[in-house]
Amino acid sequence: RTLYFQCVYDELIAYCESQPESNQDLGTIGLCLWRKGEIAQAIEKFEQAIEQYPRDVAALQGRMMAFRSLADWKHAIEDAIRLISVNSEWGAGGGLRYYYCEATKPFYRPHWDQLEIACATAVRRHVVLPRFLGFQGLACLYKNQPDLEMALRLAREAVAEGEKRSELLAEALGYLGEVQGERGEIAEAVHTLERASQ
Repeated sequence: RTLYFQCVYDELIAYCESQPESNQDLGTIGLCLWRKGEIAQAIEKFEQAIEQYPRDVAALQGRMMAFRSLADWKHAIEDAIRLISVNSEWGAGGGLRYYYCEATKPFYRPHWDQLEIACATAVRRHVVLPRFLGFQGLACLYKNQPDLEMALRLAREAVAEGEKRSELLAEALGYLGEVQGERGEIAEAVHTLERASQ
């Protein structure tokens, strides 16, 4: 780890390669390659690590970041969702939030049902509640069988939790505004989104 934080990536890769049995070493090699800008090779190492241990959250997060570096949103989002499913506390769902925008929305489409379950699990564990409540609300809105009332309830809960943690309030208001807008509650959505931008 010391070599990684000192940015001595080639030395760390050589050390890790001298101990090929360790799954963590493959992930560390992947991180070093990613930091060096060797993205395709990094993804290959992350995939080897994940193949050996499918629940390796460090390798999943590393591969997610590598895909993001390539603007491969489909795979980055799939890894963000898988990461939450494996361990919702790892990264606190940051990948979901950072990747979510109008341009990437289509990549979420096949995953809303799975995302609802993963977010519900995170909520039960009390992990960054505004984010996971908000995303669970969006999942209820966009899943195969939408539940608009549940979407609104969860988005409102996200705002209530966001008011307890002011740094997450604007994000929570964004979820509520989107739910309101999709429900056709345009005046409420505009008010909510204006509040989020203050």
